[in-house]
Amino acid sequence: MSRKNIKTRSKNKSFYQSIWITTLIIVIVVIIGFWQVYTRYSGDLVKKVDTTSSKNTLKPQSIFKVGETAEYKDIQFKVNDFSFIDGYPKIDKLAAGNQFVVVNMTITNNSNKKFDYDSYFFHLDDNGKQTDTTESPYNVTASLDSGTLRQGESTTGNLVGQANTNHQLRLIYQQDTNLNKGRITFKLNQE
Repeated sequence: MSRKNIKTRSKNKSFYQSIWITTLIIVIVVIIGFWQVYTRYSGDLVKKVDTTSSKNTLKPQSIFKVGETAEYKDIQFKVNDFSFIDGYPKIDKLAAGNQFVVVNMTITNNSNKKFDYDSYFFHLDDNGKQTDTTESPYNVTASLDSGTLRQGESTTGNLVGQANTNHQLRLIYQQDTNLNKGRITFKLNQE
């Protein structure tokens, strides 16, 4: 082989090696980018805590039944029970046809940060009409008002709203200002 052929072959080999290395670097950067996006947004999913297996697992879900546990950003929410009660006629003010809806809720902080909760982040949905859950009838104690949970702490209390008992009722939690993230809905009565 002549020197010219050796130089040409060497240049071609060097050119293809640089293309291969550049392509490999681009693929690695794309994979890292996708991984960062996935890990960042997978924490924004609302999940159901499945306690039926020997190890708790999480499955993406946004609508829950009474007794199921929802998790968002390592904070767990569970509607333990709900009931209807009448108010005291001379003290409590109910709209015509309504009763108080008492929702017993447990919040557990499994994250490594403090978590601030407030009853204003919960709304009672009565056939599409949303009202707050900050009613305070005389005969309901242990309200879930507001506070801070440290890592591993839980709190249980009552959220109270009013609604028509014949309507489809849901309890909605929404703390994140982005309405597409962190919305948890509990069906209180069967649809």
